[in-house]
Amino acid sequence: MTTNLLPDLTTWEYGALKESIRRWKVILPVVKDENGDIIDGYQRVRACDELGIADYPVLTLAGLSADEKRDHALVLNLVRRRLNQQQIRDLIAAELRRTPDLSDHWLAQILGTTDKTVAAVRRQLIATSEIPKLDALQGKDGKYRRVTRIVTSSAREAARAQEALKILGDEAPRKDWDLRLAEKRAKRVQELEMVKGRSVEPPGEGDNRIYHCPFQRLEGVAGIAPGSVN
Repeated sequence: MTTNLLPDLTTWEYGALKESIRRWKVILPVVKDENGDIIDGYQRVRACDELGIADYPVLTLAGLSADEKRDHALVLNLVRRRLNQQQIRDLIAAELRRTPDLSDHWLAQILGTTDKTVAAVRRQLIATSEIPKLDALQGKDGKYRRVTRIVTSSAREAARAQEALKILGDEAPRKDWDLRLAEKRAKRVQELEMVKGRSVEPPGEGDNRIYHCPFQRLEGVAGIAPGSVN
């Protein structure tokens, strides 16, 4: 499901973004997962929909957990946006309500604020009984798992990338990848799935024969009919 984690742009900010896209198209790729859900670029997609633009660059990521997608979206958005103090505090509160066991230090790193600010919001939420007071908090090392990345330039290509990655699942290599190679690997996986479980009878007496001749002559000379070979 596609959700926008941050406050909507102001009217003038969104208008400027929309006008930029109208004139120059989408410059920064929209980031989606293998299911086509938006990780980063909600406002860009909204503007494209209103402008009737179907083709824009998409970076498809596969291999992220739900929490990693959320963290990724927050990091990418907060790098570009300048939120005021109250918006930051509201965002901290929303994250603490969702994951109250997240450490102040790690949440501050994700949101680009200080652990003192996170701690202050936590105390307020505890005082109003919106989150529990916990004896231990969960820290994170700040490292993302390597993921599969495919960049495409049209809606059709993005859909193809998502389909290939869904077929591959955990078999997709964790690296920057080309759409053509991804589809080739996905096709091979599908072909292997089709033959998986088929039984092959062992050859019986007299089934083994050797012919010494050019392969073009096999059909006429040996009389090998289609489907006659195990």
